[in-house]
Amino acid sequence: MSTRIKSDKIAGTDVEIHATENGHWLVMGDDGEGNFSVRLGHSETLSAAKKQAQTELAKKKVKVAVPFVVIRWQDGSVPYFSRGIAHSLHAKSNDALVRYDDGETDSIGSYGVVFNGDTPRMTLDNYAKLATERKAIQDAMRQIESTYKIDLRSAVRQAINAEATKEAA
Repeated sequence: MSTRIKSDKIAGTDVEIHATENGHWLVMGDDGEGNFSVRLGHSETLSAAKKQAQTELAKKKVKVAVPFVVIRWQDGSVPYFSRGIAHSLHAKSNDALVRYDDGETDSIGSYGVVFNGDTPRMTLDNYAKLATERKAIQDAMRQIESTYKIDLRSAVRQAINAEATKEAA
């Protein structure tokens, strides 16, 4: 919990300065929707919190070009690879903002597998083969589980209840 102390400008950006219950300072930035809910800086001193905020704001203005490759699944079963460039991070979710070579834009979080842009094609093909085999194995395992898997605690509880009912009769 924090208390808003004042509005300020850091690196030309409107921010709010907050004080926390335990005596720390927070510098909050706009989330793009008019709410000051993005934490840009946090420290025991106001000057250190402002310095963190200044660094975070500078990071948001920088554009980079990080090449990558992701595996995708056509119709849920045929793997293919998409190459692209990650150029920045989303302000709220911190997902990587990307543009694929075909022009499509997207964001990529921490889920899934993302390969370095210079991963050899043979390695990617081998990965796709293994991923396809794993998917087939997982499907087969799910089929066996759906047929034979039990909740052992429930089965034991039912057996105990059935035996206890017989003995009580």
